[in-house]
Amino acid sequence: MDTSVYFDTIAYCKLYRELNYSGLQYYKYARLRIDSFYVLFNEFDSTETHIYYKKNAVIGDTWTIGGNTVYAIEDTFVANVFGEQTTIKLLTRDNGLVYIQEYWTEKFGKLSSQDFGGIIDDLQGCVIDGIVYGDTTFTIVSVEDESETPSSFYLAQNFPNPFNPSTTLSWELPFGNWQTLKIYDVLGNEIATLVDGFKPVGKYEVKFDASGLASGVYFYQLKVENYIETKKMQLVK
Repeated sequence: MDTSVYFDTIAYCKLYRELNYSGLQYYKYARLRIDSFYVLFNEFDSTETHIYYKKNAVIGDTWTIGGNTVYAIEDTFVANVFGEQTTIKLLTRDNGLVYIQEYWTEKFGKLSSQDFGGIIDDLQGCVIDGIVYGDTTFTIVSVEDESETPSSFYLAQNFPNPFNPSTTLSWELPFGNWQTLKIYDVLGNEIATLVDGFKPVGKYEVKFDASGLASGVYFYQLKVENYIETKKMQLVK
């Protein structure tokens, strides 16, 4: 991805996104206006700008684009993004026909967007001031490899099970979002939190060490927005 900084005689601009359609490169640029709105324009028409995001937006703020698309900040929360505690803003777009949710941060920009059909785009990684965050290895793969991207939520059975003293929990995400993965005993008491933060689309696994726990049945629960799944596992010492 091109990370050069561009200047023109009208405004200070940065490359926002480089797209590739059938070998044709297509660039979009962005700049921050004095009224705190980010605007976009493409390389074919630098005079036609489109408001995209309000930098200092807070819960309850709304603005309209094109006369019928309403943007609104619905929620804010703090989560772990690429190893950093970050404030995330939930932005919604609604034009009466299409409803889209976007997750934004001050440092990393847009993390992901999704509609009722699933994920639209998802931030895998970035480079800011020479520091690499997440995965910045973008490689063209075959069409067959695209099946590796999860199409739905999936929480696998832990392995091994029964286990002593550790086991591996794995799950799949069809789109990036804030999530928790917690361990509970048979009485419903929370024993441990293994994951509590934002993760992009993909497949994940984490090891659970139960060395300090007694033998018995335990439960692990994955929660992502309205998706909640719980599975049982058994510790045998």
